[in-house]
Amino acid sequence: MRAWVRTHRRPAVVFRPSGLLTRLAPYPGAPAHPLQMVAEAGRACARMFPGALRPGQPLTLRFGGRPGSTNLLPVEHAAYAMVEAVRRAGRPDGLRTYHVVNARNTPIRTVLEALGEHNGVPVRLAPGRPATAAEEALHRALGMYLCWLGVDRRYDDTGLARLGLACPPHLAIGHDDILAGLRHGT
Repeated sequence: MRAWVRTHRRPAVVFRPSGLLTRLAPYPGAPAHPLQMVAEAGRACARMFPGALRPGQPLTLRFGGRPGSTNLLPVEHAAYAMVEAVRRAGRPDGLRTYHVVNARNTPIRTVLEALGEHNGVPVRLAPGRPATAAEEALHRALGMYLCWLGVDRRYDDTGLARLGLACPPHLAIGHDDILAGLRHGT
């Protein structure tokens, strides 16, 4: 984008939204939401490693570190903030970038609990190493994705904050929001 702005001597605004969710039904033909793809991957793992599931027991993901969080934001706020940022900031001189993020991260445990409920298989995080051969096989298959469970990133929202458009803390995404988004296909 910087090269394009320099070459064409035109302004540009880049928005970098975090994970977007809504309780509204998507428009027809919308692509699957990343969380829906994670849910499907969870169902595929359950089919591939049935021994990792014990009747009446949650699927246990063994994780050695501290569980992280992810940044999820209501799409309605993101759309409003992006339109308002352009209106309030006016035409940029060059390239302007805004991170459109939630003021509060969502704990990864909350995401896993909602995914588990959506799939009908409770999921829990537990310390330590896999306890059974089936758990070990599942963990090998998940490989690097298990590292994602410990990510706890914070994003810079000072650009939108200067315009009075930072996401208010009361817009935290919780279990019911994630579940509604998964059900509606957002």
